[in-house]
Amino acid sequence: MSETSDSRSLFWLANGQAAIRLSNWRGHEVILGYVDTGGFFGEMGLFPNDASRFATVVATRECLALEIGYDRFRRIANANDSLWLALIAQVSYRLRDANRRLVDTGLLRVQERLLAILHQLAATNPVERAADGPMLKITRQELGHLVGCTREVAGRTLKQLEENGAVRLDGHSIIVLDRQDP
Repeated sequence: MSETSDSRSLFWLANGQAAIRLSNWRGHEVILGYVDTGGFFGEMGLFPNDASRFATVVATRECLALEIGYDRFRRIANANDSLWLALIAQVSYRLRDANRRLVDTGLLRVQERLLAILHQLAATNPVERAADGPMLKITRQELGHLVGCTREVAGRTLKQLEENGAVRLDGHSIIVLDRQDP
């Protein structure tokens, strides 16, 4: 979705994953979050205050997204309250997640923020499993966008986390090691 286009449709991700990205006036990009299978995006245009797109949604792996115009969605959802509740639940989750990351950004060191993001991604996204923990396929650049640092800092921090026994790096995959209780 282009950041300057008018918003006329809601999208439901039938399969795959997409990143919600936002750039500031300098062109610095941040990943606001991810939409996984079953998630909605484009919902802000449902509200009458602003019809323009707020962010860009980019597939992070192969996706199938279904599009429904706002007028049609409203007609269907008005006859089925559970659609509104599902949409509101996702918006609420995203707001809660954004608030948590905002607080973490100011209070936690990069290593703590990155590890927290990795654990969150492992817990909330459908992931493959290695023998010793969930396996994430995410680039250093994307991690940097999520954590608020450069790709290089994200890469160095991952190496530190590997040395500390929190993750295992395997090519382009990051295995978030299962926590061992003492």
